[in-house]
Amino acid sequence: MLKIDYRQLKTLPNLLTLFRVFSTPFLLMLAWYGKEQVFLALLLLTFVSDVLDGMAARCLHQESELGALLDSWGDILIYTIIVIGTWWLRPELVIQEKFYVILVVLSYLTPLTAGWIKFNDFTRYHTWLVKLAVASMGVSYFLMMGFDWLWPFHVSSLLCVLAGMEEIAISLTLDNIQSNVKTLWHVKHH
Repeated sequence: MLKIDYRQLKTLPNLLTLFRVFSTPFLLMLAWYGKEQVFLALLLLTFVSDVLDGMAARCLHQESELGALLDSWGDILIYTIIVIGTWWLRPELVIQEKFYVILVVLSYLTPLTAGWIKFNDFTRYHTWLVKLAVASMGVSYFLMMGFDWLWPFHVSSLLCVLAGMEEIAISLTLDNIQSNVKTLWHVKHH
């Protein structure tokens, strides 16, 4: 199990990640009260912090197991809030797009479950394909909410499924849990 050095919480990358974590109750409140524009603005800031925390960790040489774990927890919280918030703000859209919404949710929950079953811990691979899927999903979510463009969301949901399948394959391949795994190919050839 991960030993936590709480001094690491004060690093810039982890503070950016904690911003994402602590934004979740505010996002919920905004969605509950129907403040869609403010919800989307704060959500956009959480996406930016998600990009910046990893960049800061690499640039400042502050990558850590704690950071990877916090990032994964931040992701779980934000993705859960997106589904709940979108349901509260636009239930008709969630119903209309339920097939793709279910694909996205399953593409996230299934690899986590597979990793938990094998390692009794949450995986925190942060693969290149997951990063691409998350970036694609972020852009497509805002295009869907802002402009009612649905096809990017459909394409992104399929990319999420591929990323989830790779994460499951990584869990099946590894003997011990690892953080920040680039690709399945890297696991098999390193």
